[in-house]
Amino acid sequence: MFLKKVDGVIGSLLARLWPRPTHPGPPPYPVSRLLLIRPGGIGDAVLLLPVAGRLREVFPSARIEVLAEKRNSGVFALCPEIDRVLCYDRPQELWTALRSGYDVVIDSEQWHHLSAIVARMIRSKIKIGYGTNDRKRLFTQSIEYSHENYEMDSFFELLKPLEIEPPST
Repeated sequence: MFLKKVDGVIGSLLARLWPRPTHPGPPPYPVSRLLLIRPGGIGDAVLLLPVAGRLREVFPSARIEVLAEKRNSGVFALCPEIDRVLCYDRPQELWTALRSGYDVVIDSEQWHHLSAIVARMIRSKIKIGYGTNDRKRLFTQSIEYSHENYEMDSFFELLKPLEIEPPST
C-alpha cells in the first residue's frame, strides 16, 4: 500500500516534470539488446511470455532481458527466449538494468508510474509503454490501453512501434 501511495504522488510528479524523450523515428535494426519490464503478479508475467517468443522470432540474435519482481521472476527464468532476468527488488540487479544500455525498452505495466520512470532512466533510443495517465510523457512511443482487450492482445500492441505484428493464429 505504501509503494502505491509513493507511486501516485512522487511518480506522478516526476512524470509531469521530466522532459519527454524525443521520438526516435523508425525502429533501429538490427536490435541487439532489448529489455522487457514486468512488475506485478504471475498472471500478467505468463501472458507476456508470447511477446517474448515473438521478439525472439523477429530478433533471433538479440539479447532479451526482463526486469521483474522476485514474485514473478520465476516465470521468466523458465522461458528459453529470455536470456536474463533482473529483479527490481534486488538493488544490485536494478542498478545493473539502470546502467545498461538497450536498443529498446518495453514497459508492460499499465498504470503505475515507477516502472515508467525506470524505463525513462535506462539508456535506450526507443522506450515503449502504455500512455495511461502521466506515464505517456516518459516514453518515446506510448500505446493506448483498454480494459476491453484481452491482456495478451494488449501486450502485443506494445510491439507495433517496432512494426511487429502478433503471430497469426
